[in-house]
Amino acid sequence: MPEKKSELNYKGYRGSVEGGPAHLHGKILDISDLVTYGGLSEEDLEMVFQDSVEDYISTCREVGKNPCYNPKVFLGGTCNGSNWRDRIIPQLKVPYFNPVVEDWTMECQAEEERQKKLCPVHLYVITPLMKGVFSIAEAVDDSNNMPVGTIFVPLEKDEGTEFDKGEWKSIQAVARLIDHNGGLVFYSLGETVEFLNNMTEYYRYPLFMEQVNKEVKSQGEQNG
Repeated sequence: MPEKKSELNYKGYRGSVEGGPAHLHGKILDISDLVTYGGLSEEDLEMVFQDSVEDYISTCREVGKNPCYNPKVFLGGTCNGSNWRDRIIPQLKVPYFNPVVEDWTMECQAEEERQKKLCPVHLYVITPLMKGVFSIAEAVDDSNNMPVGTIFVPLEKDEGTEFDKGEWKSIQAVARLIDHNGGLVFYSLGETVEFLNNMTEYYRYPLFMEQVNKEVKSQGEQNG
């Protein structure tokens, strides 16, 4: 028997799954309004959830209200002992996915790829503790494929280490490229957290959501 879903996703919105097996119900997460839904099966619940999201978006548009959608953020970038995630997570008021685990497995890799497709905002914090350049390559690739949802944060110093002048010059060149592609660039964690916690004030709904949904769908199709 397939495992019951713990969460529904549609157009960047998340929905809870509760109850069962005779009746399932849930609510749209990460919004200030209470929007609930119910169904007799998982398939039915998912369909009603999607209808509820569409109704919520439509209603907000009709009354000229910001839907208060908090995009889920993928916390990408430097690992290797850097504590930048530990520093910002307690301050975040938006949903996020932290890919860092103690024991990396194939299941962890699969979940990371799944979350990349679900999260409309990808954050890449790059510090001198990085090993290799894969995260930088990911950030540049995202800035080409989904620029609206790409945030690049280079930190010159981290845990007593520092980029040398040549490395920092190259990192800044990457930052300019990402900015040119339409991504966002910040140079401090404080500035980044402030932005993430106020994304709905920065982005203009529904333009942001429509663009992000196109980008996430396109990115998902490219990743198979």
